Amino acid sequence: MRLGLVGYGFGGRTFHAPFVAALGEGVLAGVVTRSPARRAELASDHPGVPAFDTLAELLASGVDVVTISTPPSGRIDLAKQVIDAAIPVIVDKPMAVSLAEARELVSYAAERGVPLSVFQNRRWDSESRTLRAIVRSGAVGDLRTVENVLDRWEPEATADGSGGGQLLDLGSHIVDQVREALGPADRVFATIDRRPADAYEYAFDLVIEHRNGVRSIVASDVLQPDGRPRLRVTGSSGTITLDGLDIQTEQVLAGLRPGDQGWGVEPHERWGRLTTVDGERRPYPRADGRWQDFYTGVRDAVDSGSGGFPVAVEGSLATFAILEAARHSDRLGAWVDLSSV
Repeated sequence: MRLGLVGYGFGGRTFHAPFVAALGEGVLAGVVTRSPARRAELASDHPGVPAFDTLAELLASGVDVVTISTPPSGRIDLAKQVIDAAIPVIVDKPMAVSLAEARELVSYAAERGVPLSVFQNRRWDSESRTLRAIVRSGAVGDLRTVENVLDRWEPEATADGSGGGQLLDLGSHIVDQVREALGPADRVFATIDRRPADAYEYAFDLVIEHRNGVRSIVASDVLQPDGRPRLRVTGSSGTITLDGLDIQTEQVLAGLRPGDQGWGVEPHERWGRLTTVDGERRPYPRADGRWQDFYTGVRDAVDSGSGGFPVAVEGSLATFAILEAARHSDRLGAWVDLSSV
């Protein structure tokens, strides 16, 4: 597989290029970036990987798949250029700035028979993998609620629209995690908070009712110096709680890469805790993170010609519908049925 990357900002440099390059020499076939500073970073990070001024030049160089890691407002047009070249494309999340745009892109790719996927690497977070394991195992009995929360102190995020705002940028991940684990949603109630002087929201709280009867609470606050538990799963026999963010973020920012010793491994002191209805408390194993599985799956799909990317675009579209319903709910101050968006 030869993969071309469009964009070498924080996302492209941190969450895409290292995981593509880890698959072997020559897999990262080129990067589109005009910035002299980013070209210098690319040359230092991945010597010999060519930089291109335009997407057209990258496509002409001969690639098997392209990842778009640019701000959301420009992703649709770039993805369509790749689709027009009959080359499979992966779009960073969120794939668009509105549900209508996302649906239009999915239809555009489907009509032309070109595989399209969305970069949902946080399905391989330790929290997400642990949540799915809890659901499969019945470790807390009959599920009642799942609280999936990612708080942090990052006030500058309220002025940063590179990801489309907190709901689209972070919500695309943590809403996707509960939808993948619990299945389709029927309705949503949401509040989205923004200070008058800020360009973007600082917090959101979503209550999602899933078709299986389980209720999830998905929330984030970037003005929170003492965050809530990262994950709490409650059922008829007890509650499992996880604190702290998946270790892969810390590791990749420290320069570690897949294949390095300890990559993705959650030490025992970061494990969760199970509290039973009888008052017993004991450690609960926290799954290791495996972000590398996304691009490993992409390589396997491309090399086999199956076109079956590890993230089916239909799931990402269903997640986007929940985010769109949340916007409507916040505006209306009422529950919104997913069937209405």
